[in-house]
Amino acid sequence: GGVLRQALQGDGGEVTRHGFGQRLGLILTDAADFRDPERARIVELPTMRELARLPGGDAAYGGLHCFSPDGRLMFYEVNQQMVLVDWRTGEMLLGPLKGRRHYSVFSPDGKKLAAGLDDGRVEIYDVAHLKTPPQIWPAGALKPAELLGYSPDGRWLALRSGRSHQVSIYGTDTGQPAMTFGDASDGVTHVGSWFGDSQGMMLGGQNGRVRSWIITSQTSRILPAHSAQVYGVAVHPLGQIALSSGYDSRTWIIDWPSGRALGMEPGNSFMTRFSRDGTRAVLHDVGQSRLSLYGPKVAETRRPGRRTEISGSALAKSW
Repeated sequence: GGVLRQALQGDGGEVTRHGFGQRLGLILTDAADFRDPERARIVELPTMRELARLPGGDAAYGGLHCFSPDGRLMFYEVNQQMVLVDWRTGEMLLGPLKGRRHYSVFSPDGKKLAAGLDDGRVEIYDVAHLKTPPQIWPAGALKPAELLGYSPDGRWLALRSGRSHQVSIYGTDTGQPAMTFGDASDGVTHVGSWFGDSQGMMLGGQNGRVRSWIITSQTSRILPAHSAQVYGVAVHPLGQIALSSGYDSRTWIIDWPSGRALGMEPGNSFMTRFSRDGTRAVLHDVGQSRLSLYGPKVAETRRPGRRTEISGSALAKSW
């Protein structure tokens, strides 16, 4: 039935984080008024309907926030301390925890919450037993531990440091580094996305290089590159297409099996994501503080100041 591309404009605050369940889309935004004690706003995609207001919320650093796979829980920062809340009720389930956690992530089944620490260690919380102290994985070579995410099968957890081209893969059964990969010519690894089959990752580097890695064989191939730092990469869960977004105001649409570029979307996208079921993709245009949502056509929602249109874009045609 065609493809809907919807430009979603926020309330004047910066849109900084979005999380998907199977069909549910959620984002965390900052209110425009920084004096507002309930600056953290939970907003639904694609309607941009505000669902909840919560205390604090330094959403300016998007890596500090994550939603559980079912969209029910959110781990975020309040007054420089981390808390886990059921945002529907406002109930605090964990925290406040002192100190920054780097790029925290939930496991695919939502049973574990992982958070990276400055000294390179990784905290693993059991979501069903939050009163139990977290399991602590020992520090590896990469510090701080900035988490790139669990593999779809839950067997691996990938992390980077923000200072190295290398990525470490931890086995979730052992809590120990199992392998390290990366290419120094790519520059510092900035972003990563797992393949749907958990056999490898797509990485984006500081110098604009995009590369896919097969972790078992330690082999790689170079994908269409950017002329500036890569800010977002995403592989479709079924592996047909991939996206890479850079600070050069381009998002490449890539035929994943061949590595060939199918087209390009303009715009300086800071975050690039597919929903877990693969039916939607979202690009975050930093310059316009705008989210563009792509996917099969749904009932159009027209709201003042927000544009909805059927797109003839390269991304739409490749869907």
